[in-house]
This record gives sequence, C-alpha cells and structure tokens, in this order.
Amino acid sequence: MIDENLIYQLFDTQSPMAHGVSPKTGLFNTYIPIASLVGSNGLGPTLDINLFYSPDMRDLTFKNWALRFTHYFMTPLDKQFENIESRNTLYMATGEAWKNKKPDEKGTHVTPSFIAEIPEHLGKYINITRKDGVKEVLVRTGADIFVPGVGDQAVFYYILEKLISPSGHELSLKWGRKEYRKAIGNYEKDYAIPRLESVSDETGELLTVEYLPDLVRFNIYPKTSKKYTYSFTIKGDELTSSQTDNAIDTKKYTYTTPIPGTSFEDELSNLTKKLVNRQIDGKEHEHELFKLVKTLGNGPTRKLKTIESARGLVETLTYQENTDYIDRYTTTSSSGKVKHSDIEYGYEEIKNGFYVSSTDSISGAITEHYFDSDVRLTTQIASIGDSVETTKYEFSPGKNQVTFTTIKTIKNGKNSRSDKTIDVLDFFGNQISKTVNGITKEWTYYHGKPSETKIISSDVFSVTSGVLGKLGWVLDYTPQGLVNQLISKNGYVWGTVEKYYHHYTIKNTYNLPVDIICPEDFNKLRVYVESEKVYSLNKGSPNLLSATYFGYKIVPQTSNAGKGYHNKPSTKLTVHNPVTDESNKLILAQCGAMVLENTTYDENTKSKSLGHIIASTQSML
Repeated sequence: MIDENLIYQLFDTQSPMAHGVSPKTGLFNTYIPIASLVGSNGLGPTLDINLFYSPDMRDLTFKNWALRFTHYFMTPLDKQFENIESRNTLYMATGEAWKNKKPDEKGTHVTPSFIAEIPEHLGKYINITRKDGVKEVLVRTGADIFVPGVGDQAVFYYILEKLISPSGHELSLKWGRKEYRKAIGNYEKDYAIPRLESVSDETGELLTVEYLPDLVRFNIYPKTSKKYTYSFTIKGDELTSSQTDNAIDTKKYTYTTPIPGTSFEDELSNLTKKLVNRQIDGKEHEHELFKLVKTLGNGPTRKLKTIESARGLVETLTYQENTDYIDRYTTTSSSGKVKHSDIEYGYEEIKNGFYVSSTDSISGAITEHYFDSDVRLTTQIASIGDSVETTKYEFSPGKNQVTFTTIKTIKNGKNSRSDKTIDVLDFFGNQISKTVNGITKEWTYYHGKPSETKIISSDVFSVTSGVLGKLGWVLDYTPQGLVNQLISKNGYVWGTVEKYYHHYTIKNTYNLPVDIICPEDFNKLRVYVESEKVYSLNKGSPNLLSATYFGYKIVPQTSNAGKGYHNKPSTKLTVHNPVTDESNKLILAQCGAMVLENTTYDENTKSKSLGHIIASTQSML
C-alpha cells in the first residue's frame, strides 16, 4: 500500500546527468564525473561520485557546486516551524524528493520507487530499500548546517553511510566535519558541515578525499594500478579549476560579479523573523523565499560565466538582468576566432502554460518547447532550414496504469513521415507494453501468491538449558522420543529447522517444454520480467512474432549485514513464430524455432568471484 502521507516532487527538473540549459527552468546545469566506484571485485554496488553545478545549489566547500547523494533534512520539533512545508524531506540522488505530510510520523513509508524506514524523531538511522534491490543506509550527523528556508536554526541532517547491493556487498562512506562561523544579523553562530573523507568496500579504500587550504583532491582506487586523482582548485570557497592527474580533463571556471545591494543573508534573516513572529505563515514563507532566490541570484554565490577546457573549447553564459535565467549560451574556440554555437533563449507565458525558445545564430537551428501548467512538455519543434521535426507528447493517467504517447513528424520540403510510440506503465513504473509504428512488445511480470516451496537450508539445534536440557537425553530414548526421531527427525533436545523459499513456476502456465521458475524476493517492490511477447496487428488481431520466457535462481550472498539469497537471471527460452491458445499457452512451435539459454554462477561464498558467471550455454530445442 502506497503511503499517502508522502508527497512526491522533483527538486531538479533536469536529468541529474545533464550539461546545458534546462528548458523547464531556464537554468544552466552541468556536472563533473569524478569516478564510478564498483565494489567487491566488480559485483557492486556502484556509487557514482559527481560534482554537480546549478545556480540554486548552496555548498560551503564548492559554493554552487555540490556532491549529491541521497539525504534527509529533519527540522527541529519547534512550534515556530510547524507550518513550514519543506521540513522533513527526503532527497533521492535520482532527482526526486518526498515530503512528509505528517513530519513526525515514524514507521515504514512506501513509494513506487523505494521503501523508507523512518525512525522516531532524532533516531540514528534511516534505511531505504530501492526498487532495484539496493539498500541505502543514512546516518544522522552531529553537524548543524545552515539551510535556506529554515533560517539560522540547526537542522538535523541524515547522510549516506552505506550502500548495500542485492548480493549483500557493501560500500561504506566515511564523513568528517568542517567547522565554520556564520554571521546572522547582528550576531555570529558556529556551524559545522559533514565532508566526505573516503569510500570503502570489504577489500579497502576505493576513494579518499584530501581537503587542503586551496585544493580538494579525490584519490580514486588509491591502492591499485588503476589509481588516478581528480583535483579541484578553490579560491574563496569557489571552484575555479578541475583536472585529472593526466591533465586531459582540465577545465577552468569564472563567475559573474555578485549583484550589488541587499545581502541575501539579511533578507533571509528578516524573512525568518517574520515567520517566527507569525507575521506570515509557512506557505507565504516559501513563496517569498522563492522570489528572494530568483531576485538575488541565491545570495552571495556567483553564477557561472565561462568554462574553458584544455581541449580548446570555451563556453560562455550571459543572464537575463537580475535573474538566474540564461539569456545566451555561446561556445567558441579558446582563441575566440571560431564560434561553434551562439544560442539565444526566450521565455514567454502562454495560456495554460509557458513557452521556451532557443535560436542558434550559427547553425540556424530553432527549438521550441511548450509546457502545460503542470510543467509537462506537450510539444517540441526543432527546425533547421526546410527540415522540421515536431514531437507531441500526450499523457493519459488511468486507475492502475499510465499511457505516454509520442508522435514524431519529420518534414523536409514536400516529404514527410510520422512515427508513433505508445508506452504503457503500471503504477510502480513497470513497463507493460511499447508500441512503435504498429509493432508491439508486451511484458508480464511474476506476481500472485506462490504455490510451490523449496528447502534452502537445514540448521541443527539443541536444547542446553531448562528441564529438557537436563533430562532430554532420557526423554529422547522414551518410546515417544524414538518415534519423533524416526518420523520427524526431531527429538526432545536436538533436531533441525528447515528454511524455505517460495518460487513461481510458469511451465504449466504457458505449456513450456522446460521448467522456468522465479524465487520469491523479499524486496516487495522488486519485480522480475516473466515473459516478453512481440506481435503486429493484422485487422485488429495480434500476429505473434516471438515469445520469450525468463527464469531466475537464488545465489547465496554474504556480507556484514547478514547472510541470505538474491535472484540472478538463469534461464531464457525464446520461441519464434509461436502458436498459442487464448490463454497464451503454447500449442505449437516449429522444430529449431526454440532457443534455450542457461547461465550458471559461482555460488561459493568464500570465493572472490561469488556471483560471477561461470558458464553460459545456448541450445536449440
């Protein structure tokens, strides 16, 4: 059951891994890919270390550049903050945020993409299980941090401490503290922020971070032959250059002059005082804060002006007056003699939405975006010369599923063609079908109550205390004790406990020539593809082109978090041009038209290759 106390929103309307101007926000975003850490000899989990830029970020090490992991803000239990809607918000690294309607409610919160275990107020840990099976453990820091929208109050902050893969392997993050003093109004207050120091797996450190007076250095895989460094020069807490040790990815950054006049901190302090004195409520506070950020460019942080690459490319940004909106984005050679692009942006409010245009004076390319009042893209038109590409997006929510329709029309002079794509997803984001120009792929997933079980382990136990512990050896050899041993293999003081797992079998469901199963997964959000069907429509009737069925098996896991099992793909049966009945049961398949693939894994829990593929075979049936 989805937790209705959680409200979903996007805190970054552009893809986390994006470079350029977002049509939705008018802001320039970019990122520096520092490292993609893969733990446990390639078995995972994987943690991407990226430094993101956006003018609306606030970081005390890099200003408006920041590392971004899943994190959670918990504001104090104070009546003056009871109307602030932004309190107790979980920010996911994927770019989504979840606000709690009942900020102090603990317990299990279920969303379509993860399950979060929220502790009582000031609890130490938050456990998050993602849909892909990866677990994130957040730990409460002792740091008090300054957060826009909350004023000068201490905010309890939960940061990522562990990442645990479905196979049970871990990445651990170690954090330090940076002490600083901040002037708020007429007084100063001491604060501290957490700073990443290292990332490790069970073999050792995969990344370390050094903080020097004017330099932050990331050492990636420091104790291996793959080691390299990524260094960032800091001037006045502002990132001015970045480079790897081979100097290939060197970049330099300059910034605009701060807007003169009113201080952002002063205005923010005045706004907070109004809230404390109940001159405004929480909604008015957030609205005024939004206007303040847009007007003053998020305070003393300066906006990115140029990015100069060692490869000879210079990117230059200009802004609309007194805003963070991009007015022009230009790319030239480092000498300035060659201009590669010169894009001018325009923003306009229209009926029931807004319109954004970008015009490149060098290539002549024009791109237009139309958004509705819910900030959903409805139409995109890209044109250059006589060539015009129009893409229309339709969104149709249903009771248990949602349909996205994309119609792309390309015109070049008198010639034109159209492509239509229909994507159907269920409430949890699992794709049910995809239709491209009349050819449909349809997926089913393992679901329903499993009907079969299998023993996965037998553990011996014995009673050593109490009456049975003292007299059991006598009772075991009574007539009843002997019967118990013969029939159930359990005596009074010894025996076995058998553990089972449920598994779904689809051999009979689809009349398959081989047994294909999927063991139960303890992560209730995680789903496994059962079958994939490809068909075309002939006068409204499906013409089945192929059907593929997928099976999985449990592979043991071992980690500091405990022992258990997880599923790996093991069997794949593809049937070409099949004939099925109305219930999709296979009734006819040509000889040689069925291909069976089997995959086996290393299941030795003491092996460094645990979970790696040992063999893969393919045969014709």
